[in-house]
Amino acid sequence: MLGAMLCVTVFHSENALLSPLPPALKMVLAVLLAVMGTTLIGAIMERLTIYPARRAPILTLIIITIGVTISIRALALILWGSRPYFVPALRL
Repeated sequence: MLGAMLCVTVFHSENALLSPLPPALKMVLAVLLAVMGTTLIGAIMERLTIYPARRAPILTLIIITIGVTISIRALALILWGSRPYFVPALRL
């Protein structure tokens, strides 16, 4: 979900650098930035939540992971709302 929402945000942004690009190139760039953003957010979350509890019982790690998931979903709901978003099909 996070990667898709980042992709939609980058694709539909009115950034001066991205606006003049053709749609296919803009889509490829949006996908790459979404993958990098999701990876960065995942690495930060791992370092802030899982790594400090690395010696804890497995059930504790599962509960932490569920809590992080709920937090990310709540933040996404605040940022993007509940309406559906679309990106056009990639046509090369």
